[in-house]
Amino acid sequence: MSRVSLLPLARLFGVLAACVPAHALTFTEWQSVHFSAGQLANPALIAPAADPDGDDLSNLAEYVFTGDPLFSDSGLLPYAGKSGGHLTLTYRERADLTGTEVWLQGGDDLTHWATFNNLEEIARVNGPDYADITLRDPFPVGPKRFLRLYFSIAPLPPLQAPANLALTVEDEVRVIVRWSDFNVTETGYAVEKLDPVSQTWIRKATLGPDVTTWTDTQLAGYDGEAYRVVTLAAEGDLSSDSALLTNADHNTLPDAWELRYFGHTGVDPDADSNGNGVSNRLEYLEGTDPLLTVEGSLVAKLTWVQGTDQAPRPGEFLPLPWKIRVLHPDGSPMIGIPVRFTATPDMGLLATEPAESSPLRPARTVNSDANGYAQVWLKCL
Repeated sequence: MSRVSLLPLARLFGVLAACVPAHALTFTEWQSVHFSAGQLANPALIAPAADPDGDDLSNLAEYVFTGDPLFSDSGLLPYAGKSGGHLTLTYRERADLTGTEVWLQGGDDLTHWATFNNLEEIARVNGPDYADITLRDPFPVGPKRFLRLYFSIAPLPPLQAPANLALTVEDEVRVIVRWSDFNVTETGYAVEKLDPVSQTWIRKATLGPDVTTWTDTQLAGYDGEAYRVVTLAAEGDLSSDSALLTNADHNTLPDAWELRYFGHTGVDPDADSNGNGVSNRLEYLEGTDPLLTVEGSLVAKLTWVQGTDQAPRPGEFLPLPWKIRVLHPDGSPMIGIPVRFTATPDMGLLATEPAESSPLRPARTVNSDANGYAQVWLKCL
């Protein structure tokens, strides 16, 4: 007759305790629990960034989310929400997480990420051995906004120089500088521009932490302006590689401007592409459209509308713009006619908008609008 013996429960639990440490699991100990001896000998399989079960969760994410690296479970993926005009991200974190830090990253594209130094936790729901945590993006939702989690195994990742530096020309005077922030201990970032004469870096802006974009509204040149971004931190500063506004054909017209209007580079800067008597180079410098076709005859009637009888205001913009109306001989408005305004040296400088950020020049060319009006603003000396 056969006999069946039952192991005491205490002895059974003792066997389990020998396999799973009773203390909080580090990532290395978690690997030892979930992978066999043969699998542990395969670094590519057990690496923090590896995804052996193909569920889009790395081993390190599986560890944080209480997942199984060999069992696909897409239900553990973080999910997005919205709170008060800000995006949120909810994820599951093991209760015994140790030796690994979780950081929130945000960005307006999928290249330039900011790693936020401080986490704004707005909700926490505790489970038996985990907590479901909701983090809030410190920046409001824009036309495009993305969030993701970033994991680092202790100690904290070393300070890094800004990465993925990129320049985007918005118009004739503005360029957007973007970079990635993978730091969690920086005090801020600085944007610098290379002076072409002295060949020294000039600091244009000092920004706070977690910032990944800045707009230069004083784009003065048109061939090879260089920028760099500096990580600021108590332990020392780190500079990125420089980025250059390219002009591959060296024709004094930025490639970005040529592509924006013509769809190709190699445009003749001395040509008059729209037949309005203004060269392509001057159209670029004045911020006008080189392809806007002049309407009708160039025989025009110019009428001052306002701005000629104002008292000077030293150091300030005049309250009203200089405004001219361009008309056909029959009195109908002429559209797209370039009108060049010039201020004498003793008067001041001209801008297209009465704002301190608007570039100032002694002369400005402005195309007449749909009603035939063209205007500039004078900032007095």
